[in-house]
Amino acid sequence: MNSASRKVLLFGGVAVLVLGCVGLALYAPNRTATPNGSPAPTGAATMSASPAPAVTAATVDLSDVRWTDMHGVALPVSAKSGPGNERDGRALGFAHTPTGALLAGVHIMARCVATAGPEIYRPTINDQVTGVDQAALLAATEQTTTTGAAAATLTGYRVETYTPETAYLRLLLTGPARAGTPALVDFRLQVQWINNDWRLVAPPNGLWETAAASVTSAAGYTTFPPRR
Repeated sequence: MNSASRKVLLFGGVAVLVLGCVGLALYAPNRTATPNGSPAPTGAATMSASPAPAVTAATVDLSDVRWTDMHGVALPVSAKSGPGNERDGRALGFAHTPTGALLAGVHIMARCVATAGPEIYRPTINDQVTGVDQAALLAATEQTTTTGAAAATLTGYRVETYTPETAYLRLLLTGPARAGTPALVDFRLQVQWINNDWRLVAPPNGLWETAAASVTSAAGYTTFPPRR
């Protein structure tokens, strides 16, 4: 399928690129769920896990989180952990902590899609995205068409590994029900601490669907605080 036919679906806090208009990211486009609900990687398309020690949920402090609107998308913000600067639609200034890394991943990803508008996604990708596939991400975003918001929400998270230099994150999204059961989608993100702020590592080949997989259970994820 031509990259120009990719659509953008907004999922309550992050933006997901899927192939075509059938929502394949909701149903394991590149990875499948293992029995414990964790997606199994399939080759080079998936970012590898860090060998650093895992961080427990208690290390992430979202007690002061409130929710803000960005083009109709609800995003969590924290006075302690960031973003500390939201000028011109951008989100910068995240704490050098696991909480700051998590919020940076959410905010930067949400601004790396066509629906954010070129005035936001271009400087975001150029300044806040790193990795060998940065240029591919910008090219894919430039060629993307958009659709309306999908009925799905940012539900949970997991900080898989954390060091002061790199964090590996998982975001859980709840999508429209299929056969009476809500679809659960896992997104794998990596952020790096560069020049005094967190930067998002571009997904493999610059395509968000390469970092997505359906999962069968919310077990192992921590729920985001309620919207308020």
